[in-house]
Amino acid sequence: MTIDKQKELIEIRKLYLTQFEKFETRVFLSWSVIVLLPLFVLWTQGKLNGWLVLIVALFTCGLDLIIELWRKKNYNKLIKDINTNQIGEI
Repeated sequence: MTIDKQKELIEIRKLYLTQFEKFETRVFLSWSVIVLLPLFVLWTQGKLNGWLVLIVALFTCGLDLIIELWRKKNYNKLIKDINTNQIGEI
């Protein structure tokens, strides 16, 4: 594979990971505003059980952790591919 083609693949992978990160951030913020904030407000007013708020918050944190680990793994793989000059698939 030519060097130009490898550089192009690296740039495409970086762009993909960056765009995914932006999308994930927007989804996380939307989820927080639409779901977590109203649940928290209802809980502080005493109209909702605190366990539901806790379960949803823990689910959100767990999902964010899984996505963060996936993103970190892919960034590390990209860095390893750049260092070894072996560019694989996108």
